[in-house]
Amino acid sequence: MPVQPRPLVVFAAAIVTVTMTAAAAAAGPPPTPSFPATIDNYAKKPAYTCDPTVKPGTKAFAELLKSTYGYVYSGLTRGCSSGTTNKSFHKMGMAFDWGVNVYDTAKRNAADEVIAWLLATDEHGNKHALARRLGITQIIWNDRIWNSSVRQWRPYNAVKNCGSYTDRCRHRNHVHFSLSADGAHQRTSWWTVAHQHTGWWNAGQVPECVGPQRCNRIGFVDDGGSWALIDKVESASNHVDFYYGNPGDIPFLGDWDCDGIDTPGLYRQSDGLVYLRNSNTQGVADLKFFFGDPGDMPIVGDFDGDGCDTVSIYRPSQHRFYIINHLAEDGSGLGAADYFFSFGNPGDIPFFGDWNCDGIDTPGLYRQSAGHVYLRNSNTEGGADLDFFFGNPGDIPVAGDWNGDGCDTVSMYRPSNGNLYLKHNNTTGAANHSIHFHSGVGDTRPVAGAFDTSSGG
Repeated sequence: MPVQPRPLVVFAAAIVTVTMTAAAAAAGPPPTPSFPATIDNYAKKPAYTCDPTVKPGTKAFAELLKSTYGYVYSGLTRGCSSGTTNKSFHKMGMAFDWGVNVYDTAKRNAADEVIAWLLATDEHGNKHALARRLGITQIIWNDRIWNSSVRQWRPYNAVKNCGSYTDRCRHRNHVHFSLSADGAHQRTSWWTVAHQHTGWWNAGQVPECVGPQRCNRIGFVDDGGSWALIDKVESASNHVDFYYGNPGDIPFLGDWDCDGIDTPGLYRQSDGLVYLRNSNTQGVADLKFFFGDPGDMPIVGDFDGDGCDTVSIYRPSQHRFYIINHLAEDGSGLGAADYFFSFGNPGDIPFFGDWNCDGIDTPGLYRQSAGHVYLRNSNTEGGADLDFFFGNPGDIPVAGDWNGDGCDTVSMYRPSNGNLYLKHNNTTGAANHSIHFHSGVGDTRPVAGAFDTSSGG
């Protein structure tokens, strides 16, 4: 079975690199997907319950501003007993403070540009369009407040209690953004519409699944645990969407019950726990067990040719693979690896696939700095059996049998534009096909496997 990489890299789906032409120049506005006329209602302020965990939508919006302008943020969470404000959005994980400053011309211009971007009327006539699509309930900046209930700027009356009227209290050295529960959990249209699959493209051609083996398909998992698995490599394809996992989990696919269908797995690096599920539906793990050390990277494949996938690990500090050919009992530890070997250099991104069509998955490495791919045809120590250049620095490798010939090839996901570049051979050269894979923002990881979306299997 082909397997996608498990990089430790967390990446934004849209990154903007900007050269400032003058100190007062703004770098944005942030990259914005196209939206239909249908739009969210104005966000509602959530009922207060202290839950100081980082919410995926809050963090993703903060990262969007940081990646666009370079200015840092703070206050994603606060302890329940901290500060003087009892009911703070920060204590719910639904607010952050963006580090701009009214006294710095460039930072003030950036703040004004973002606020104008959020509150502008869109091409469909929707007022405050992007604030509604992101689920924003409050914006506080420079002695003024905008909220989604009044929908206009007013003086920020809390400055009366500032004592010395400090810049922080008056929100002159940061912009405060608060989100609704839907916005904080990425349930608003900025996330749901922007994440929709838009179909394969390359001069009107699509990859042909000629068989005789089952062809692999693709999907993506966002940092909120939302999975989208796409069944056919063509426009208007079937796809299944479900939630599985927690923010920070590393997602992958594998055939855990040997039925020929790949289903989700997760690796929690903080504690070395593996969570496997036997259907492509929302729910709890069917099997969970411990394997590896915190910080290890999961690798998945059929390492002995028995038709079943297992979870093994790559330890970046040693650039070493630890392979095991069985799954543990539920709730137990997996035990020691069956064998281990080293391959590659520190910093290489590991992945697995069947490069020589013998039914056994073996390692591949991608050296991002040079765009160099290294493949080996056995799970043993040694040099590459095949190497070639493909992709750009920063690309993420994704392996799969795209045409059903029983052989896996290396494709590349490019975080900077959300495109997947697919090849049918493991050689230097241009991609055979491209797919606009993801046009939103936030952390997104590609997955690949043989799955069936028609039945949720």
